Amino acid sequence: MVELNLTNPNENETEWLKMGALYGESRESGEPIEFTFTRLVRNEQRGCTTMLNDTQGLTLWDENHPESEYPKENPDGIRLLKALARLMELEGTLDSEDVCSQFQASLVESPHTLKVEKTERGWLFSVVRA
Repeated sequence: MVELNLTNPNENETEWLKMGALYGESRESGEPIEFTFTRLVRNEQRGCTTMLNDTQGLTLWDENHPESEYPKENPDGIRLLKALARLMELEGTLDSEDVCSQFQASLVESPHTLKVEKTERGWLFSVVRA
């Protein structure tokens, strides 16, 4: 069995990791969304990818929620994986684990930023070096 210490590393802070909402106010204003991350975690069993930095986490899912009010043809998790593949100029058929493991190696060099911008055709996902 693995023992995990999940105590707050900063006793003065009440929340040491906040999970963010991707669209939030940007859905109304149309302002671009940016999330800089230093770590990427793929969970194949749950079908999601989580981006983390020192204080925040953002999880994007590969499938729409069954009760989603606005289901998407390409859920946000798939859009993220495609943006990662474009950044690395990957071609052919790859599974999500391959994309994430290849990208994780590049995070050692520098953090990256997920940018989500509203366009005429919808929300455009891209990943760039921070």
